[in-house]
Amino acid sequence: MFKINYTKLVQWLIPMWLRQPMLKLMVLSINYPIRELYNDFLDYRAAKLYDLAHNSQTCYLQAMLNDQFDLVRRRIRILDFDFASTIYLYADAEDQDVLIGDDAPIYLDPDDAGIDFLVQLPRGMSLRPFQLARMKSLLNYYKLASKKYTIQ
Repeated sequence: MFKINYTKLVQWLIPMWLRQPMLKLMVLSINYPIRELYNDFLDYRAAKLYDLAHNSQTCYLQAMLNDQFDLVRRRIRILDFDFASTIYLYADAEDQDVLIGDDAPIYLDPDDAGIDFLVQLPRGMSLRPFQLARMKSLLNYYKLASKKYTIQ
């Protein structure tokens, strides 16, 4: 439906008795902005079809991240975030640390509370600040609004 070859269309619309090389070139040069707009439209359509094909499911988020940041080796993984099952927290009034097993204190990062999934980057893969910002914006665009994540 969207496959239009404007170069051939313009040449076909020129009457036979006017089809000369100089006139063809002039008409094609006049038609150039339309062809560029058409190519921009096709690129936009492909991007929107990609957006519609990917949603907040783990497999699609992982595929999207690998498409953007690790196209060849596809090593980026999305994992469920697990807290240890036997962590006991004390209230501030009790003035105690969090203790597990052999009385070793553990300090939990308050930012980790409520995290739903973990984006695991492969070892040796370093992202520049603008790439990290791009990854976060893509994750925020595709994930469910109620889900929180961390990048490791």
